[in-house]
Amino acid sequence: MEERKQSNRWESFAEFPIPTYEQWKTVAEQSLKGAAFEKLLTDTYEGITLSPMYQKDALETLEYIENWPGERPFVRGNEKKTKAKRTWDISQEIDVASPRKWNEVAKHALSMGQTELNMVVDGPTRKGENGRGSNHAGEAGLSVFSSEHMEAALQGIAMEEVPLFVYCGATALPLLSIIGSAIEKSGTPLHKLTGCISADPVGELLEQGKIPYTMQQCLKQMSDVLTWSKEHTPSLQTILIRGEVYHNGGASAVEELACALATGAFYLAEMSERGHNVQQIASSLRFSFAIGSNYFMEIAKLRAARLLWSNIVRVFGGNEEAQKMWIHGRTSAWTKTKYDPYVNMLRGTTEAFAAAVGGANSIHVSRFDEVLGSSTEFSRRIARNTSIILQEESHIGITSDPVGGSWYVESLTNEVGKQTWAIFQQIEAKGGMFSAAQQQFVQKMISKTEQKKIKNVMMRKDVIVGTNRYSNKEEKAETRHSDKQAYLSEHLQASHNLPEQHIFLSKETSVVTQFIEAAKAGASLSDLAKESKGTEKEQVVRIKPNRAAIPFEVIREAYETFKKSHNASIELPFLLFGSVASHKPRMDFAKEFFQVGGFDISFSRFEESTESILAKAKKEKIIVLCGLDEEYRQVIPTFIIDLKQQIPDCLVYVVGLPTEEEQLQLKEAGVDRFIHRRTNGYEELCFLLEKKGVTLT
Repeated sequence: MEERKQSNRWESFAEFPIPTYEQWKTVAEQSLKGAAFEKLLTDTYEGITLSPMYQKDALETLEYIENWPGERPFVRGNEKKTKAKRTWDISQEIDVASPRKWNEVAKHALSMGQTELNMVVDGPTRKGENGRGSNHAGEAGLSVFSSEHMEAALQGIAMEEVPLFVYCGATALPLLSIIGSAIEKSGTPLHKLTGCISADPVGELLEQGKIPYTMQQCLKQMSDVLTWSKEHTPSLQTILIRGEVYHNGGASAVEELACALATGAFYLAEMSERGHNVQQIASSLRFSFAIGSNYFMEIAKLRAARLLWSNIVRVFGGNEEAQKMWIHGRTSAWTKTKYDPYVNMLRGTTEAFAAAVGGANSIHVSRFDEVLGSSTEFSRRIARNTSIILQEESHIGITSDPVGGSWYVESLTNEVGKQTWAIFQQIEAKGGMFSAAQQQFVQKMISKTEQKKIKNVMMRKDVIVGTNRYSNKEEKAETRHSDKQAYLSEHLQASHNLPEQHIFLSKETSVVTQFIEAAKAGASLSDLAKESKGTEKEQVVRIKPNRAAIPFEVIREAYETFKKSHNASIELPFLLFGSVASHKPRMDFAKEFFQVGGFDISFSRFEESTESILAKAKKEKIIVLCGLDEEYRQVIPTFIIDLKQQIPDCLVYVVGLPTEEEQLQLKEAGVDRFIHRRTNGYEELCFLLEKKGVTLT
């Protein structure tokens, strides 16, 4: 009976024909009242034009659309649907500097729901240095220079039960040996170690601009680690491809994905040439992608990543299991801000949601104060709980592929795949990822996109809430300095007491095994790294990490420094013309425009009295006029002539964009500047600040 009712319900809609896209477009154009239909289209940084509507026929050309989760090319995920929830590892970065403090924070995180230990090490540790004389020791990560320190960091943690994720830099060999020695000394069998202790020499080289090894040395050590891992840690991944290097440099989603895939292909080819089986290489790879704020684009990126990687591995001869991509999602650093930092919680949540829906295997949610410096228990807890809430309260894991079959998302996944593949082929035509980096092809491509993004932020086309729009001028920038000196001094002092050791290597035994034994015997990280380095180094043009908010943060910081040193703020007097209804839209626009720079605003109406506003204009040597264009024509010329006679050096702003002829007339009357929605907000605020004597750095 119920089936009959359901059938009749759908049959009742049969009398309504489904309109075609062209029919819908015709109706839409009529409603636009003469405006071009293209107004409804959206162009993205990925070179994709988004349509205002998608229909079922968008899926007809997609070969994989009938595939289930767990079936190649794995667009819908790596695993087949089961009754169990699909969850991801909660892999929050722990960047505490001191080993003992790191251990304390790690144990607490595990007790509160974290499921993978994500150990962030500092720069000197990644370079294989002991921290002697380095100002960067303990900065933004754990400082390690001996097996003893790693033992302290991991003490009391059941490493056979918890995956460990460590990015080691250009090579994993020295730090992996330190970790391996500490784990063996704790009594845990190495073969039970899971997670990812890995290197990404291409990513490290591009992020830093140089590495203390040649690329061939890095690849040789990657091969040595891979050989050793096959026997001793078969469940451990040892190669990482970090897409965030490109994303944080300003790359679009397709550029990040293409660079990551090209790096993966480079490692596959190099390890294959060194005699490794494709199945083993692929299973040892982990991809890490930044998850940006463009929600659907990021979902499509992860889905397209699995599709393309499946095809790449298949070409290398990998079987179906090898074609599965392990994805770690890290919420974007590019999108985070210093000002209004609590908004970063919302950004992190939507980005983590996209990573979860897109099928990431593990996720790190950026803490809201990441830009400010060292973390706090509160910021770590909020970030960690974001993933837990998505799993336990939002139930994202109940459905294997929540967006599967969506006309929009499936179309977008296909478009992302096409655009990515085109860039991937360009990189391969340059000789592969490393060669393309040496030729600066990758850097120039990403720089071009970064410039577009930054310009749109400056023009306020791309909105950063609390920074270039909707700012709170009363907010003071919070600075949080690392507290490493409070508990690192003893740790760093110990590095001076470590005797240097020379390691005698045998060709008959694995270099990793020998390094582990040397670390047990007291060899430092620096000793191990020294044995693995040559005299030559690799160097390329760097992809410098950036954040979209930085231009406007520089403005705010410069203004606050000026305000503090002069013990006075800069006030912008607004003179309003006409009724509230006529001047309010432009007044609101201008108020927000200038408050982004931290300026104080005062208002006076032209009809009431101009004496007070003229007094303020005389003091600040500036005035902002708000009203309708017709009021500008009728009143402003006479008013400005009088104003300029009294205050010749007064800077006069008019809010709005009159015709070129009207602008010329107003300029002849004494108007200096116009602000409107096409104005470059950053450049205009810089001009005004410099005019007021504020030094921009």
